[in-house]
Amino acid sequence: MDEKEQDQRLTAQLQADHVQKWQNRRLRVGRKNRAIKRRRWHNTVRVAVPLLVGLLSGCLYFGYLASPASRVQTVQVTPQPARNQLPQQLPVQPGDNLQVVRSKRSDLERQLQQQNDKVKRVNIQTTGTRVQIQVQLEKPLAMIEHQRVFHGLYSSGKIAHQATKRVDQRRTCVIQGIKQRSQLQLIGRQLGKLAPNVVAEIQTIHQEPSQPGMEKVRLQMRDGNQVVTFTNQLAKQLAYYPQLKPTLKQPSVLNMEFGAYATPLN
Repeated sequence: MDEKEQDQRLTAQLQADHVQKWQNRRLRVGRKNRAIKRRRWHNTVRVAVPLLVGLLSGCLYFGYLASPASRVQTVQVTPQPARNQLPQQLPVQPGDNLQVVRSKRSDLERQLQQQNDKVKRVNIQTTGTRVQIQVQLEKPLAMIEHQRVFHGLYSSGKIAHQATKRVDQRRTCVIQGIKQRSQLQLIGRQLGKLAPNVVAEIQTIHQEPSQPGMEKVRLQMRDGNQVVTFTNQLAKQLAYYPQLKPTLKQPSVLNMEFGAYATPLN
């Protein structure tokens, strides 16, 4: 077979294959049907739009994290005198991530409150890139006397580490003879539940002989009366003292462990 016949046979074969291919191909009628084209467009948009939104959101988020707007610029403590009660190295510093500060706000407030005895409450607020730390200070409700020095006792039960040698006992309640730390903390929390005018009437607090687990205290009041009650019921029982005091015609010992019974001192 010469080359001419081979070329003719190859050409015929290619023509036959071409005809068979176009005779058996599918007819894409969807290209001419508007409803089908519209449905395909809607499906494409429904898939593509969320992907584009997610991509743009991710770009904006990471761009925000890299920008100065996501960092703390200034830290302000109010009122100004409270700044001296906080540590020099605050847990919030310029340059910290704002999202981390917001997510850990409760832990930061608790940390600042536990680092100083005089701090009663801490509130951290963020405005833009500024962090404001609002501090509420409190005065000790009583002073614990130990080896001729005094330590402040606060409503949270915290005992001041710093001691002082002078106390105005005419205006301050003094705790004497009580050394157990857990009982002192309980007394502080109990006093914190009382009204300030009731606490102001207490002159001294002493340990009263009692059984373990049922500790008692004796309160010397500034009007000359004495009150004996369980330590864990001090706030509950002493709240009735302003009502009971007018009924005492002479200085008395008011036993309030179970009810209220008065015995004259003289």
